[in-house]
Amino acid sequence: MKGVQEHNFSVLFIRLNCQKAAMRSLRLARNHSASDHERLVYEGWILYDTGHREEALAKAEESISIQRSFEAYFLKAYALADSNLDAESSTIVIKLLEEALRCPSDGLRKGQALNNLGSVYVDCDKFDLAANCYMNALNIKHTQAH
Repeated sequence: MKGVQEHNFSVLFIRLNCQKAAMRSLRLARNHSASDHERLVYEGWILYDTGHREEALAKAEESISIQRSFEAYFLKAYALADSNLDAESSTIVIKLLEEALRCPSDGLRKGQALNNLGSVYVDCDKFDLAANCYMNALNIKHTQAH
C-alpha cells in the first residue's frame, strides 16, 4: 500500500511540475512495492522520466507478463506514444489504453487514461470517440478533460 501511495504522490508532483519530488516518490514507491510486477512498473516510470523509453517499455512488458495491471499497460502506452505515434503505433496505444481501462484503478488514473485515449483519437481524426473519452473522464471528475 505504501508503494501505491508514493506513486500517487509522484503523479501529483508531476502535475505540480516538481520533478525532483516526483522522482523521489517514484523511488520510494519502488522501494516499498508489494510485488515484483509493481516494482517493475515503478522502475519503468523512473526510466521513462529519465528519458529511457525503450527500457521503460521493457519493464512494462515484463510486468504485464507477470500480472496484468492498469499501471503496466498505462506505462507501456505512455512510453510508446511518446516515442513514435504514427498510424500503426496509434492503434497499439489505443489497444493498450483500452486494456488499461479494463483493469482496476482509481479515478485519477482512469481519468488520465481516458484523457490520453481521447488525445490519441483526436490525432487519428476520430472525434466522436475522443468526445466519448472526454465525457467519461468528466463523469469521473477528471479535471484535465475540460
